[in-house]
Amino acid sequence: MTPEQREQIMTQHASGRARKGGSQMRQAQLPLAIITKGRFDKSEPTIHKGEDLDIPTYVRRGVALN
Repeated sequence: MTPEQREQIMTQHASGRARKGGSQMRQAQLPLAIITKGRFDKSEPTIHKGEDLDIPTYVRRGVALN
């Protein structure tokens, strides 16, 4: 098999996969909201170097969880 034939077959396979599920499958984002602090709502926040440590780290840094 020549490299050109191999490349042609690979492009056909790649384009075939994209057409099958590309427009049908979409991942929705969960409607999660930040929960209040409950009974600690009236207390002062724990601030260290300008960051509120009462907020979880992944929320403060904007990290998406898998």
